[in-house]
Amino acid sequence: MIGVEEKERIRRAYFVEHRSIRWIAKNYHFSRLTVRKALGDASPPVYKRKKEPAPKVLGPFKPIIKRWLEEDKTKPKKQHHTGKRIFDRLKEECGFKGAQITVYKYLEKIRPSLKDVYVPIAMSQA
Repeated sequence: MIGVEEKERIRRAYFVEHRSIRWIAKNYHFSRLTVRKALGDASPPVYKRKKEPAPKVLGPFKPIIKRWLEEDKTKPKKQHHTGKRIFDRLKEECGFKGAQITVYKYLEKIRPSLKDVYVPIAMSQA
């Protein structure tokens, strides 16, 4: 796939400098078919997915994880689920086949961020 700059170089050589397709292909090291395509389409190249993405492994288990975290709110802090414990329970009880990092990344998204808790302290000058 050729980039926008190369397309523009080809189009400039053809339309402004009045070079032939054969000359452009030979000097810019492209096939004549590529040169013709570049002349016919000035838009930037667009990626087209060849096949559909695989279904998400964690999808069916998200409600279960949310339920466990909701139940944790009524329990003491020491009894809250850790990421490792959630992953282990998913494997044992629900037959989860995904990776541990998948669970960790999902938990990062849904748990409240600790970064927002800290407030900068203003220094007073005396």
